[in-house]
Amino acid sequence: GARVGVVFCGRQAPGGHNVVWGLAAAVRRLGGSVVGFEGGTQGMFAQRAVEVDDARLALYKNQGGFDMLGRSADQVRTEAQVAATEAACRALRLDGLVMIGGTHTGSDAAALAETFAARGVGTKVVAVPSGIDGDLVNNFVEATVGFHTACGVYAQLVGNIATDANSAKKYTYFVRLMGRKPSHIAVEVGLQTQPNAVLIGEEVADHRWTLPDVVRRLADVVARRAAAGKNFGVVLVPEGLIAAIPEVAALIKELNALFRAGVSAEADVRARLTPWCAALLEYLPEFIQRQLMLEREVHGSVQLSQIQTERLLAELVDAELAERARRGEFAGKFAAVCSFAGYEARCATPSPFDCELGFALGHTAAALLAAGQTGYMATVRGVTHGVERWVCGGVPLAAMLACARHSHGIHARIPPSSVDLSGAPFAALKAGLSSGGWADGEAYRNPGPTQMGGPTRDARPAVTELRCGNDGDYLSRLGKLHALLAATRERCTPGCDAHVLDTALASMSCLDSILNGMRDRRGAALE
Repeated sequence: GARVGVVFCGRQAPGGHNVVWGLAAAVRRLGGSVVGFEGGTQGMFAQRAVEVDDARLALYKNQGGFDMLGRSADQVRTEAQVAATEAACRALRLDGLVMIGGTHTGSDAAALAETFAARGVGTKVVAVPSGIDGDLVNNFVEATVGFHTACGVYAQLVGNIATDANSAKKYTYFVRLMGRKPSHIAVEVGLQTQPNAVLIGEEVADHRWTLPDVVRRLADVVARRAAAGKNFGVVLVPEGLIAAIPEVAALIKELNALFRAGVSAEADVRARLTPWCAALLEYLPEFIQRQLMLEREVHGSVQLSQIQTERLLAELVDAELAERARRGEFAGKFAAVCSFAGYEARCATPSPFDCELGFALGHTAAALLAAGQTGYMATVRGVTHGVERWVCGGVPLAAMLACARHSHGIHARIPPSSVDLSGAPFAALKAGLSSGGWADGEAYRNPGPTQMGGPTRDARPAVTELRCGNDGDYLSRLGKLHALLAATRERCTPGCDAHVLDTALASMSCLDSILNGMRDRRGAALE
């Protein structure tokens, strides 16, 4: 039977163990076996592999974390890393390799599959979408393993805080949420808990709001509530917000470039910044300067999860309100309490949805390998419905790639998806936060812990419910389009009525012009 390897590449996400369980169950049913790499990609490079048997699985089924095998860094990119992976696959005689993770993992899996094919390596490569950030959701991936559970944990924490705020009625809570650069978690948790303010990084970037702009908007909400005798509230802050503010984004871009160039000493970094970025860094509070300078991810970039954006905003809002009070424009009270909801959710006990999604994706990965496919992402469509209506399949990773220009050339990567400012989830959030709604009232929701039974057992992420809607998934709509094109071709055969031909020609010419314009704009955005 086939021999399949599995490795946790991306960050921890609830439901990851069930991916391995589903993979092992399907592979063994086909007479094969599964080995797991201990210690993530570093363990794979070192060929530290163990058999994934029933005794091992029994301890981790439906459990959070990646501790059955562990992980290290989500990177299989350099020639040395690729060579080590090839050596491990050859030494262990692997027919397939399943890589579990997010956009970095999917990008690396696409390149690895191509490299293996070119070098005659018999190992097929399949990726499984996993990650709490929700930034791998696209036209083909409706949900990633772990997003639902993590957002549920954060929603419980925020709901508890909102209940506390409405009980004591004297604190304004600034809660920073994990999620990296995109604000998907902030949107989901906002929809679940209905706080007084939710900052969305993509909206800030789109409007090019400066740091003072953001502070003034928050101060307006606080002042309006205080005028109604409400000196309390809840504000949600995505961890990627700091990178969405234009002037701060420019600073972070320069810092990342210096870090990746090997400049590490603080004095050297400051000396090499452009004058305006150096001035901004000096303007920021000392604790933010320290966090921007010292905290870095494995890829060499600023580590957003370690930057206390909520504390920065609370201090600046306090200063703004003090200035308004000095001018006689604010007579309320403001006492801020800051917190960060992050690592608590990454290894939480997975929700029934994430358990089922992980198991189904593991099965799907096994089916793709059994069919001889490589360079694919395992997918499940129709996730807003019951499991019996889910459609499992695979999509070529190449269909998700986009070319981006970097200082060292053009590279094809799976781009992280951003919050769609014209989409239904964001529209629902903005409608709730509108003046007179959540912003001024106390419409707080406290959803409580993850439910393993009862009427809410089969809940889905709110953003998934809103995004998928009733129009069908992407591939279904693509099928409808192809059917319409085929019908048009049939109607426009030689001998058809001239009016029919002219109408079809004019319509298709107009559509072609529109699509060309959209393609040109997308190409310009990638420059």
